[in-house]
Amino acid sequence: MTPSLDNLYALFHSVPEEPQPQNPLPRAELPHSEALARIAVALFHWKTTAIETEAKLESLGDRDAVAQMRIVQGEIADSLDEAGIEIVDPMGKTFDEVIETVSVVAWRQQAGAAGETVCQVLEPVIKHRGAIVRQGKVVMLQPPRKEPEPVVCNSETENTQILK
Repeated sequence: MTPSLDNLYALFHSVPEEPQPQNPLPRAELPHSEALARIAVALFHWKTTAIETEAKLESLGDRDAVAQMRIVQGEIADSLDEAGIEIVDPMGKTFDEVIETVSVVAWRQQAGAAGETVCQVLEPVIKHRGAIVRQGKVVMLQPPRKEPEPVVCNSETENTQILK
């Protein structure tokens, strides 16, 4: 029996398959920037509360625990920095400086306030390689608003109340 022309063509023009590795190693994936952002927010809050905790531990004479806390904080901060994550604290900045990077969740009015400034940071601004991954959440301080006083205009044709 002679091979058919189709069989011979397939035999001479077939493309060999590339060999597959026997045991492919799983590739480690870089965690999504949102996950890193959550870690960064947690580190921000940890650093602000750690000041009190460190003071208490030092008053008890436990300097080793303070040193360990600082080492772990530093390792986490270094890891985030290596991943391109930046924590931006908008505390004390003006409204105009932060309008593009934060969400204002509340306003506080206080006599003597110089202008609209961030008075409380609920969450910092998180950037990944310079791009905003997560907007900050802040409370803004502002001077008390003055209620407009009505002004009555009397004219011969109409009596209209106008607000300043």
